[in-house]
Amino acid sequence: MDDRGAGARVYREIKMAILTGALRLRQRLDVEHLAARFGVSATPVRQSLAILAGERLVVAGGVRGYRVAFWGEAELRALYLWRGELALLAAQTYTPRPFIREPAGEESHERLFIAVMTHLSAQANGEIRNASANADDRLRAALRAEPEALAQAQSELAGLTVALEAGRER
Repeated sequence: MDDRGAGARVYREIKMAILTGALRLRQRLDVEHLAARFGVSATPVRQSLAILAGERLVVAGGVRGYRVAFWGEAELRALYLWRGELALLAAQTYTPRPFIREPAGEESHERLFIAVMTHLSAQANGEIRNASANADDRLRAALRAEPEALAQAQSELAGLTVALEAGRER
């Protein structure tokens, strides 16, 4: 089996498990266990975890290996501010076009936020699109908790969605 293909597959699967919450915040990631789970050697798992550490989805813990990243209040505040700046930069090149929502009942707050931000940044330059997608990935766990933690989050997102659907300028 091609090690690069195995590494890419392991990276995608670990990342998806983190983003969906299948791997919990602060959960220890055992390299040997993950290697057995994915049917690969430890090398592609270590490489994947190193990439995910660079993306700040996991934290390297030295001898203790890796853990799924947990964002404290200060880190989340900085990340939300960064995401807001990226949205403002994307809005500078935004041209109104149809915004398609998921069918009712299938759309969570998290998925709607990601769809809105992806739509908004689709016409921005590649750096802004990539930075936006990375920030959105890191925000996923917080986005799942937003409706309960921030009462106005859903109404603000709904207002932005209505504006996008209506095709209004910024």
